[in-house]
Amino acid sequence: MKKIELKILSRKMAPFDKKDDMGSYLQHFEQYAELQGWKKVEGWLGTVFVSTSEGKSLDVYARLPADQAKDYNVLNRALLKRYALTKEGYKQKFYDRKQ
Repeated sequence: MKKIELKILSRKMAPFDKKDDMGSYLQHFEQYAELQGWKKVEGWLGTVFVSTSEGKSLDVYARLPADQAKDYNVLNRALLKRYALTKEGYKQKFYDRKQ
């Protein structure tokens, strides 16, 4: 039997748009990075995310200390917090909608 190798064609990741949901965008970004073979240990989110960021998300990245900005988990938590995608943020959205 012949072994078949599949190659993924690289295409640019769409930049984050303020109309997008940050939680969904991060999930899409992670899937894209894994499909491209980028390694988390290389700080792929911290370094590559900058090229697809602007506005609030870039501000979050810029405010982190350099060593933390390279850490995927730290940056992810900071972005989710900034976009109120935390337990407290969802609770507040729920109360705001009830009023």
